[in-house]
Amino acid sequence: MNRSTLTFMNTVFDKLLKPALDWLPKVLPGFGRDLSIGLEMGPDRLNLVQMELVAGRPSIRAIASLPYPCSREELQQHPQRLKLLLKQAYALQPFKGKHVVSCLPTDQIKIITVSYRCGEGQADASAIVAELRERLKGDLDGMVVDFINLRQEETDAGKRDALVAMAPRDKVMAYLDMLTGAGLEVDALDIGPAALARLVSRAGALSTAEFPRLPNMLLRHFGAD
Repeated sequence: MNRSTLTFMNTVFDKLLKPALDWLPKVLPGFGRDLSIGLEMGPDRLNLVQMELVAGRPSIRAIASLPYPCSREELQQHPQRLKLLLKQAYALQPFKGKHVVSCLPTDQIKIITVSYRCGEGQADASAIVAELRERLKGDLDGMVVDFINLRQEETDAGKRDALVAMAPRDKVMAYLDMLTGAGLEVDALDIGPAALARLVSRAGALSTAEFPRLPNMLLRHFGAD
């Protein structure tokens, strides 16, 4: 699994135009070295899962869900408390390594669908930036942004759609500081629904000869509400 590069945007939003926009991994990593631990900080529990290859197929190596000893906000302010909670998880299940892929709490992320058109020779990132500037005006300053292209409409070859994720840069940095302060190494930050979709695609690839031309799949995700 190649470590993803975390890309951050300074207050100048034009930083998005750089080629590397890796906050959302664009390509599903293959199974190689010890897989990163998936870490989610839910409203009141720490959820962890790690997979591995067994006889050529992915299987769960370790999984744990532990209640917080204090509020999530306190854990963020005191990473050593999170470190102790992680120690409990490692004692309960055979987690291996300190590399994690995590996601911000959902209340800190804004996800929107953006329709845009690329001019001749214009990169997708540039066109999306222009559309976001027009739609959100000055709200983009100080944000971390990334996107995933969605399937294009066959009826309009010039129109493109993207799923755009945005979060305040200070929230992203605080979250990363918490994880590193607890002794972890962050490979990537991800978005839950996008990660689930890639997981379904990866699982389908193992049993579908036509991969990557998979049949349509319905992914149902039950959120908190």
